Amino acid sequence: MKNSKQNQKETQNVEQNVEQNEEKRRAKVLQTDGMHLNRIRNALLLSLEEGELNQYALQYGYPNERLQLGKKHYDSAEGAYGEQKKKLAEQFDATRTFYELQGRASGIHLYFGQVARIAFKNNPGILDKLFLRNRRGRSFGEWVVQTRVFYKNMFSIPSAVEVMGKFTVTKEALDAGEKLFRETLAAETRKQDAKAEAQKATEHKQKAFKRLKEWMRRYLNVMKVALEDDPQLKEKLGIITPSEE
Repeated sequence: MKNSKQNQKETQNVEQNVEQNEEKRRAKVLQTDGMHLNRIRNALLLSLEEGELNQYALQYGYPNERLQLGKKHYDSAEGAYGEQKKKLAEQFDATRTFYELQGRASGIHLYFGQVARIAFKNNPGILDKLFLRNRRGRSFGEWVVQTRVFYKNMFSIPSAVEVMGKFTVTKEALDAGEKLFRETLAAETRKQDAKAEAQKATEHKQKAFKRLKEWMRRYLNVMKVALEDDPQLKEKLGIITPSEE
C-alpha cells in the first residue's frame, strides 16, 4: 500500500505534468502564431513597397491608406503577441517557483510531523492539536490547512516546542519551516495572478489576431483575383497556386 508521502508526491507530479503539458501546448501555439505574423508582415510590406503589387492593390480597391489599416491591425496583433509571450513567461516562472517552494515546504512539514509523532507518541492530545492523527491531505488545499494548523498550534504550546528541541528540531528550525510555508502560500497567489494575467493577454491576442486575419483574408481574396495571371506575384503574397498537371 502506498504511504501518504507517496500519494501526495504522485498528486503533485500529476499537477505539475498538467502544467508542463499546457506550457508545451502554448509554446506550440506561440510558434505557429509567430509564423503567421511573419507571413502577414511580408505580404503587407511587399504590398506597400513593391511597385507592381502596389499598383494591383490600388487598381482593385486597396490604396495605400487602406493597406495602412491592415498594417495597423498587424501592429496591434504583433504587440498583443509580444505581451502574451511576456505574460506566459511570467506565468511559467511563477508556476515553477511555486512547485519548488511547495516541494521543499511539504518535505519539511512531513519531517517535522514524523519527529512529532515520535516525540508525542504518548500524548495523543497534542498529536490531535497538531493535526497528525489525520490522513495526510493530497490536494494543495488540504495540505495548506494541515500545515497551517501544525505550525499555529505548535507555537501556541511552548512545552511542545521544547520537546521538539530535544529531538533536534529547534525553535529556529520550526520558524524557518513556517516562513517557507508562508512563502509557498504567497507563491501560489502569484501563480494564480500570473495565470489570470496570461489568460487576459491571450484573449487580447486572439481578438487582435482575429481582426488581422479577417482583414488579410478579404485582401488576399481580392488579390487572388487581381493576380490570376501572375502566379509569381501571388506567391510573393503567400497565395499558393495549385500546380497544373
